[in-house]
Amino acid sequence: MDHPKEVKSLWRNQDYLLLWMGQSISSLGTGIAQVAFPLLLFVLTNNPVIAGLAVSVGQLPSLLFMLPAGALVDRWDRKRVMIVCTAGLALCLTSVALVVLSGLPTLIQLTSLCVCSFLIGTFSVFYSLAELGALTQVVPQSQLPQALAQNEVVFSMTSLAAPLGTFLLRISGILPFLIDAIS
Repeated sequence: MDHPKEVKSLWRNQDYLLLWMGQSISSLGTGIAQVAFPLLLFVLTNNPVIAGLAVSVGQLPSLLFMLPAGALVDRWDRKRVMIVCTAGLALCLTSVALVVLSGLPTLIQLTSLCVCSFLIGTFSVFYSLAELGALTQVVPQSQLPQALAQNEVVFSMTSLAAPLGTFLLRISGILPFLIDAIS
């Protein structure tokens, strides 16, 4: 008589733990940078319109790309998408850091920050969809609700911890972005 295959705990699923821990650390860094970014622009320019514009530009990719990105990510290697998005985010954060280190930004640098905001939003859309798809590959169907609930806990905790970005920005204009790059 065949016995059903015993499903191990999510906390013993190494693939899930690697994905979940990586996503948790990355989400915290991203949340910190997302809080700090508009504040940094306001501090650099003393112009709330520029800060608001950069935030709005960063939200556009969700509106523009969520549906087509979902279809594309379903056809692509999810791990590769996550790696490319992570590398792209690191490059964007590096350019933000360079602008911060240069002092008072020029119009070209402010434009590049808005482009970075758009690219960060785009990479985030693709990464989150690939991560969700990867989750379905490393977690059995019966444990998917629990895994999704644990991801929501991470997002909630990130929302609570993200305002640390203001504190880190006060210490150094580059610190929130350095933490995001490291995460």
